[in-house]
Amino acid sequence: MITILNNSHQVCSCSDTHATSCDDFAVSTSERNLVTHQTGSLLVTLGKMFITLPAFNNHIDNSTGELLINIGRKLKKTKV
Repeated sequence: MITILNNSHQVCSCSDTHATSCDDFAVSTSERNLVTHQTGSLLVTLGKMFITLPAFNNHIDNSTGELLINIGRKLKKTKV
């Protein structure tokens, strides 16, 4: 794993040991937005599971599920 801090204080990390700069990790904005949207969908799903499934809601506070849902919804607003 490599972690690089470039001059603009941007942290880049990757398991590719051949990477030498943050440019080696560059992804397009549309790819980043897609990952953000998918992460949001995942958080919404987890939040709903935490609230509705007895196996989870007996051990995890409802506010945790609600927080995940709120964060997920904000991430899903990102244009893909």
